[in-house]
Amino acid sequence: MKAIMAEYSNTILSPLVLGGTTPLALMPRVFAWHESDETLEQVRSWYFKWARRETLRIFDEIERADPNTDRQLHRWFEELPNWAQVRFLSAPETYNRAKTALKKDPAGLGRQVPFFMASLKAERMLSRIDDSRETCWSALGDFYFAGSVCVDPRRDEWDAKSSFAAPRVGGVPIDFASPYSRYVNSMADCPFEPYTPAETVILYENLEKAFESVSAISKPAAQLFQNFVAVIVPRKNPLRPRNSGSSSTPSHVGRLLLRNGHLMDCARQAESLVHEAIHSILDVLETSEPFADHPEQPCDNIPVRSPWSNNEIPLRIYVHACYVWYGLVKFWKAARQTDVFPQEVVNERFALALSGFRGADPAERLLPYKETIRPATLEVTSSLRCELQESGDLD
Repeated sequence: MKAIMAEYSNTILSPLVLGGTTPLALMPRVFAWHESDETLEQVRSWYFKWARRETLRIFDEIERADPNTDRQLHRWFEELPNWAQVRFLSAPETYNRAKTALKKDPAGLGRQVPFFMASLKAERMLSRIDDSRETCWSALGDFYFAGSVCVDPRRDEWDAKSSFAAPRVGGVPIDFASPYSRYVNSMADCPFEPYTPAETVILYENLEKAFESVSAISKPAAQLFQNFVAVIVPRKNPLRPRNSGSSSTPSHVGRLLLRNGHLMDCARQAESLVHEAIHSILDVLETSEPFADHPEQPCDNIPVRSPWSNNEIPLRIYVHACYVWYGLVKFWKAARQTDVFPQEVVNERFALALSGFRGADPAERLLPYKETIRPATLEVTSSLRCELQESGDLD
């Protein structure tokens, strides 16, 4: 962990380079679920150095603007043990407040001070540095400190007078109750409808089975999930009560949003864990170098029709989708060699993942925007279908 937490300095962190090449070039091997411990560790190491540097830079900005903080943010952070620093830095809310908020509202950065102070206070309590028992949430939304009673949401209704510890799947917390699950930017118009304790038990147990299924099919896929998904946020969607799915957003790197996850069967849940883990590591890579960027035409404003869903999606998400579906082809192919799921279910999911690669190369739909997409991105993305063809997956 010491290697991850490099000493902070004001120098600019170099872009991520692995083995002398762009890290994206290594992702086809990672998403084919070959052993990739070294690659994943290098990406994680770089990301936490970057997150530490960005966060301390934000703290500098805050403390320059507000001398009353007396560098308390820096002191509280530096006093944390390495594992607690990593917890704080890996939280999607920390990323959102330290990076996105600074870009959109530099003048209002001081409004983020209560979040930073409370989140650091929570980590200090977990680390036993501070025993004041002040009411606060951890940045991951997995611990709440209030009173002497600690509530397990799988058995009891939670209220703000009780402390809280979130259940975990594969070591990843499931945030059923924190403020960060009650308001989600990609579901801004959707009212929060909590899961009851009984419903929480069922969803938690199903997610445990889903993770065990992923592990049985592909240990590297399970490892990717554990290393790059920081928190699962299950949300009911009363506006679309019959629809279910999962999603990730670049504003909250590492957050897996599960919409109406209780409607999913085990195979769909397992696929969601893998699907969003791929998005998460791609989001991390894009903190080093965006896959597509143009000052006069933001890639999020360029629609590209997906050959998987036939929907128009933003160009950046389309690039991600090529890698996600490639990884799912390889995942369901591996599942064929197991009895984890019925073969008819495996074949159905495999066929869906492969559908966008049949016929024309999906990377060809990026060619009209080659002035926007980085050359390395286009080159590696164009290799995905070739690899599937060479490995016999398209036969």
